[in-house]
Amino acid sequence: MIDVQKFLPHSMYSKYEELDLPKFPLKLGGNERDVFITLNLCRASPVFFINNFVEPIRRRYFKTSNYKDFTNVVKVTHEGLEAVDNLIDFMSSVDKAPVLTWDQDLADIAQANIPNVKIDTETSIKHSNLSNIDFSEFGINPNIKIYELVEAGSTIGFEAFTRCMIADGNFDQQNMNVVMDQGHAYVGVAYQENNNEHG
Repeated sequence: MIDVQKFLPHSMYSKYEELDLPKFPLKLGGNERDVFITLNLCRASPVFFINNFVEPIRRRYFKTSNYKDFTNVVKVTHEGLEAVDNLIDFMSSVDKAPVLTWDQDLADIAQANIPNVKIDTETSIKHSNLSNIDFSEFGINPNIKIYELVEAGSTIGFEAFTRCMIADGNFDQQNMNVVMDQGHAYVGVAYQENNNEHG
């Protein structure tokens, strides 16, 4: 098990408790828990998110567009630091948002949808087709709007979420806008070890 705290300037767990943010199910695995914590810290304190999560990732970019993840695997990105700096600019200008409550039905939907995730090898943009999921099986009204964000290749929860927020090759910046949308109230997270996927 990787000690994620050694990668961050401040303990995300201590900050989460300090802000008295929503509890998460104790049965959650480490990656799901860390994505949930990072997401709510992002919404509750954009400045803390920048300083504690985005900046440590920024320092792992080379002058080229290559990025060395926290397991020391070097990955090629499309925009390099420009995409990271765009996220910093966005988060510096956005208002904080209400934190999200864990919803197990949404987590179950994300888990069921992992086999449907496709990655465009040219753009690295992740696509997820929720149309294959029967929401009624999970007690969810099919008329409500559900967004799914996907990261493939990150095996550390906070890194997966933060990299998902970096709009590398995805110029509409949809993930940033979805995550900071003031109207959202619930979230579920899924993780699959063999594909390193989060939803």
